Amino acid sequence: MLTTFRLNGFVRITDPKRARRFYEEVLGLNFEYENPYVTVFSRGHTQIIAQRVDEVVPIAATVLGWEVRGIEKVVSALRDRGAVFERYEGMQQDDLGIWKSPAGKVAWFKDPDGNIVSVSEHAAAATGRASRSRRPRTAQRRKPRTASSQRSRPNTRLQPTPRGKILTRRG
Repeated sequence: MLTTFRLNGFVRITDPKRARRFYEEVLGLNFEYENPYVTVFSRGHTQIIAQRVDEVVPIAATVLGWEVRGIEKVVSALRDRGAVFERYEGMQQDDLGIWKSPAGKVAWFKDPDGNIVSVSEHAAAATGRASRSRRPRTAQRRKPRTASSQRSRPNTRLQPTPRGKILTRRG
């Protein structure tokens, strides 16, 4: 039901000015508006609502993530803009901080309030398959022939079947 609507992401922030610098200048998002409760950013069909709170206690998990193409170039560009990529003990990350997971590649960094955000590149997304429906394809059904669509043929009768298909029978 919700597949036709835009998805919003939420993060908690303590300092709207600091958050604006990060989300606009480092991540390249557009500032939309702010009020006493939220600061809103967007890019394309993505909207991030940064909720103002007195204190952020970051969780030890990713709160926002972007699926990218060419993760090495994206990570390098984010570093050039000021992102500091995280290193996690026990994970073999390359020089850029990218970990090669069984499903693809991922790199994590934090916003100014300690929220963990990531960029990732998965094989299915790189080939464009991630955006397609997971339902199996079915063969296109042909429209049944009707008497009016049949060319006049001698000794031809149209006979409906239980499934609604029409068979041509010469007789």
